[in-house]
Amino acid sequence: MTWVASPTAVPRLPLSLSWFLASFLALGSGTGLAQSQTEAAGSQVGQLLRQVVEEKLMECHLVALGDTNAPASIMATLLRHLSESGYPSRTVVDVTKLEESREFYDLLMKDLKGLGMLNCRAFLIDVTPLQSQPLLRFLEDIELYKKSETYVLLVGPNDRAADFLSHPAFRNTANILYFGHHLRPASKDVLNLMSPQAQSAKGTRTRSLRPQFSRSQFVQREQRIAAYTRCFYCNNGEERRYIIDTWTSHAGFTYSANLFPDQFETFHGHRFNVVAMNWFPFTKFIQHSEEGGTVVTPQDSLDIRMLNALAEALNFTYEMRTPWDNQWGTSSPSGNWTGIVGTLQHHKGDFSMMLSWMEPRLPIVDYSRIYASEPLVMVTSKPKPLSQAFALVRPFAGYDVSSRTRDRIVKTSPIFLHQPNNLTTTNTIISLSPGSLWFVTLASTLAAGLVLWLLQLWWAKMSGGEKLEFGDATLMTWGILLEDPPVNIPRNVTAQVRSGASCSAGAGSLGRWGRGS
Repeated sequence: MTWVASPTAVPRLPLSLSWFLASFLALGSGTGLAQSQTEAAGSQVGQLLRQVVEEKLMECHLVALGDTNAPASIMATLLRHLSESGYPSRTVVDVTKLEESREFYDLLMKDLKGLGMLNCRAFLIDVTPLQSQPLLRFLEDIELYKKSETYVLLVGPNDRAADFLSHPAFRNTANILYFGHHLRPASKDVLNLMSPQAQSAKGTRTRSLRPQFSRSQFVQREQRIAAYTRCFYCNNGEERRYIIDTWTSHAGFTYSANLFPDQFETFHGHRFNVVAMNWFPFTKFIQHSEEGGTVVTPQDSLDIRMLNALAEALNFTYEMRTPWDNQWGTSSPSGNWTGIVGTLQHHKGDFSMMLSWMEPRLPIVDYSRIYASEPLVMVTSKPKPLSQAFALVRPFAGYDVSSRTRDRIVKTSPIFLHQPNNLTTTNTIISLSPGSLWFVTLASTLAAGLVLWLLQLWWAKMSGGEKLEFGDATLMTWGILLEDPPVNIPRNVTAQVRSGASCSAGAGSLGRWGRGS
């Protein structure tokens, strides 16, 4: 007996079996539908990203992050489209492998940090999988927030757009887009994001981004992809997230909007926190309290004039404070800074006034161009002639025998934070310290006097001549060393040869050390 699953046969079956077959058919059709929708979404998003890359990012180095294992995934489709377009420069990261090896993680993190030296780089990130915390942690580790000009294109469900656009990993990213697929107004977050009036870039019209079709029509247009963005200061100086445009595979972008408008053309009245020190004529203010971190009243000075001109041109206000410890800023072994630099490091201020450009501060602060130089001149008196009292001793001064290593750091342009590897050179300085030199001189003179005395003593025993006292032999050696030999030179040949050798050695030593001094 054979069961036939058909619309007319199913109701005639027993209740339990009918329910089982109906559930099985629904599950099978649902699985096939979900897979086809995923493949369709991947293909459409791949076309969309290819269009954005070809039109906006062809000069950038591309970094693609996502799950590359699944053949029908959005990332796999994107890579296929990029290969077809012949995109020359790209780095592909499989996020499913990030936590498998710490060595691989550290090496990849170092390489992606090095890409910060490039003039343009863009990150294409698929956040469709639910487990995205390792990916976001990785973006924090590569310090993406330090490069606000980096382009970031995110792909994921519509209901997660607000979460990713407001994530701290992208807190300073000015050029960010989130492409939401399977757009449905039933999502609460999507309705909230579509409600504001979107301001397009300079020179284009103002428009509403509410759907221009009914709810029933909207469900049928699931292939429509929304492009979300985040404006830092559009909401009366505060952050706002909205849909900047929509896209379909047949018509492209609906409004042809500028996807990467200038975020810093105007600040819409945003209030910045400025940290500064009193340093007239550059910065001058009235400090109402000696306690650090208090609000001050700016006075007429060079930096205050420039700041007021910028505030008027860019439409922002500011509040000026002193650093929490009333210091310029020095580093500690833990990596934390004090003063103005520490205030900026811990995000307690937006920018500072009149801070000297120093290489150790580069990883912490971002400098503007140098607009004022303050020359430093050291004035000292002319050196006086050396005292003649130590003329005999001074030529024998020297240094310890040592080997010194000097690190030579190759300095780069201040626009780059990445430093090349240090070059190490080793210099060996061979010389004698003053104490050891005088000790050797005294010891050698006494030794020479002892040898002369022993030779003279041996000669006196053999020939029966006059003996030479030890003190006289030592003084004679000193006299020869100082180029003042005694008048009465010994009559025996042995002593004469020894005295002559000492005289030659003494003259040679004095000549060598004299030239060395």
